[in-house]
Amino acid sequence: MRARHLFLEKSDPSREKPRDGGNIVQMKNCTDDIVRRMSRQTLFKGCTVGECRELVERLDIRIRQVKQGEMVTSEVRAATEILCVLSGCFHVYECGLEDDARHLVQRLSVGDTFGTSFPVLTLTASPALLLAEAEGELLLIDVQATRQLIETASHPKFVANLYAATAKQGFYAWRKLRLLSCYEVSNRILLYLRWREEDGRRDPLTIDYPALASYLGVNRTSLYRAIASLKKAKRIHQIGSAITLPKVGKCLR
Repeated sequence: MRARHLFLEKSDPSREKPRDGGNIVQMKNCTDDIVRRMSRQTLFKGCTVGECRELVERLDIRIRQVKQGEMVTSEVRAATEILCVLSGCFHVYECGLEDDARHLVQRLSVGDTFGTSFPVLTLTASPALLLAEAEGELLLIDVQATRQLIETASHPKFVANLYAATAKQGFYAWRKLRLLSCYEVSNRILLYLRWREEDGRRDPLTIDYPALASYLGVNRTSLYRAIASLKKAKRIHQIGSAITLPKVGKCLR
């Protein structure tokens, strides 16, 4: 589909921090920086500094700087790397049924991952497009090396974190399917708001109509109408572009 080529901002491999060039001091400083950044990520929770250093070498871990609007990966690129977000914001898109259609599947922020299931799958290409919505940095982890590490049953803490991240992605994929199974747009909105509360998000949802419409799988006109209807029925509160669910006590009155 032509949609796979809509975001053709070329990546710049030179923005990856090199680990096989320069003198020994530069390489050591680069490794130290990577290890320090790794230790703050959930994917390496419980791993010692020594374990992180070994993982850097075994998994060919690098840091890549990404520009706003840059296409990180897509369905025409090989699924060779696991991505861990160090900073910035990234959106995951998949092709729709219509030519040139893109569907927002997930938003990734600091600590989130993409591709943790790749080592146990036999994918030849990435299943989705990853687009940088803001300038940021990614931790790149080699898929083939990770597959070999899993087979050797070494570094159990990292492997457990890898499976936990994969399970989390599966859970949110199930949520997305459940969301799209709702026929009424208003029900999709209410379900999405309820999930935000269940996840501990007490802050109002600031509506980005194009992004929200894409995530809910509806057009913007339907979204406008559904929000207006919910507001009129007092099933949501809206102040400017911020919307929340009413308190339970108020709903019963």
